[in-house]
Amino acid sequence: NTAKSQLAYFHSDTAPLHRSVLETLAQHDISLHEQWVEVMGAVVGRDEAAIRAGVSATLGDDSNSAAFFRRLLLEGVSVRCAMLLLCQCVVPRYNYLLRCIPPTCIAEQADAFDAQVLHAAMSKLDLDPDEQGGETVRLLQARLRRGGFGLTSARTTSPAAYLGSLAAVHSAPVFAAYRDANTPLPPDSLLHGWIDGSMQQLLAATPESSEHLPASASSFFSHYEIG
Repeated sequence: NTAKSQLAYFHSDTAPLHRSVLETLAQHDISLHEQWVEVMGAVVGRDEAAIRAGVSATLGDDSNSAAFFRRLLLEGVSVRCAMLLLCQCVVPRYNYLLRCIPPTCIAEQADAFDAQVLHAAMSKLDLDPDEQGGETVRLLQARLRRGGFGLTSARTTSPAAYLGSLAAVHSAPVFAAYRDANTPLPPDSLLHGWIDGSMQQLLAATPESSEHLPASASSFFSHYEIG
């Protein structure tokens, strides 16, 4: 079913596709994506601006998610069930996107998601406005092992989730060139900037994480190769 197929080509400005290719795509009803494309729920794009646009388009108007939150607030759903669903289903589902998309590209949607989760929890707990302050937010977002409700913040989790996913796939063939300490990740690459920014955010929030991180973004892949 070619109507379900897509072609992602991000080089039209420097090497435009031949007219015959475009005609073939049109004949077979295959959509062409020149800026960004959604792959297995995540967004891949030609540059950061394109990825942000893709994330906004796919997450900014998530009708399925909105419907879920509306149903979560129905009277027939008990408080206990609602909090369990938020903690064990909603938050983990979003973590997948945090692992796949750079923090700077998903920050706006992560903030919106955090606000949506907190609103649902506070509404279900029937908290008064004066009970919805910083301490309540801290308790709701604190991890279960620390006595919280486990509704961890997507914005706060994003840097660690992204770095963790890259460390987990450091041996992938696409990163082979950078696993050698003599060929570090180019500092002018988008990936270098995303790793460096994530490391800075993570270290600012949890200085003790420095023992698990490389000295710089340039040595990220060689660091985990040695480890």
